[in-house]
Amino acid sequence: MPFKTLQTKYRKDRQLPERAFTLSSLRRVVDGTLYDNIKNPFHDEKNGAGEYVPLRNRRPSVRFNVCKLLVDDSGSLLFSSDHWPTVHSEDETTREALDKISREISLSETMLEAVTFGSVGSVALFLRILKGRVYISPEKTEYLTPEWDPEAPDILKSVTELRKVQGADLRAQGWSIPDEDLSAPHWFKRTWDSDSETWYAPWKVGTDKPPVIDEVIEHKLGFVPVLWIKNLPGGTAPDGAPTFTPEMVDTQIEMEYLLSQAGRGLKYAMDPLLMIKEPAADDTGTMVRSASNAIQVNEGGDVKLVEISGASTNAVIEYVRFLRELILESGH
Repeated sequence: MPFKTLQTKYRKDRQLPERAFTLSSLRRVVDGTLYDNIKNPFHDEKNGAGEYVPLRNRRPSVRFNVCKLLVDDSGSLLFSSDHWPTVHSEDETTREALDKISREISLSETMLEAVTFGSVGSVALFLRILKGRVYISPEKTEYLTPEWDPEAPDILKSVTELRKVQGADLRAQGWSIPDEDLSAPHWFKRTWDSDSETWYAPWKVGTDKPPVIDEVIEHKLGFVPVLWIKNLPGGTAPDGAPTFTPEMVDTQIEMEYLLSQAGRGLKYAMDPLLMIKEPAADDTGTMVRSASNAIQVNEGGDVKLVEISGASTNAVIEYVRFLRELILESGH
């Protein structure tokens, strides 16, 4: 089943930018939630109504996330303990301070997380300085929109977060939401610029009133405290190309369905089917068994166990190995 076909099963919010759906779909590959919208287990051939369920409508029972393997390997080549860059500075005090900050904020682990988040196209690193301490946190960018300075296109002018949140979740965070709106979706918005962080009061989806500023937190850093990182060359602005291509995801899906089907075949082989030719029966039609519990057949009858040969499983395994090498080669 191609990745594009699988994407048709995902819910798409048309009130959000197209890139939000694209990034969230690719993130399902990394998070391992690719098949969460398929409810039928792979080995259930029929649904509750007794109808046959095609393989494409079943969730694979064997998972082998090669695309995530590529993401992890590329991250370890950049920021693992053996590859972590060394701080250089002519001033020893500056170097020691940067080393201390790097250790205190666990920068290596932070950047590895950023690699995972950004593998779908982009990641945003947020800087916060609270009570004299530095905090850096990577954030997913599905609901973030950057605006660049027209006179300096490589410098951020602002970053805006806009997402939908249930009213009950907003109330749990301290917002005043009426009881009748707890189950309704609300827009949540905040903006970062070079001087402040602006929070807006949530408003119910579908209302036309403009958002109202709830709080402004001034940081006066003189720059937007966000570093927007594009993943690989290519892609569609403001995102780069993902670490894995849709064609690689197609191949991974093929592998997982093949392995699931091979496992299904092995289970059938472990439970051979009994075939009886012309069984002996008594007056009630019950099959005759001897005292040793053996089945008796009439003259010319026969009893066999029908088994599935395991040769096809070996062929599947070899094919899956080839597909794995193909994905790894495609990912360079």
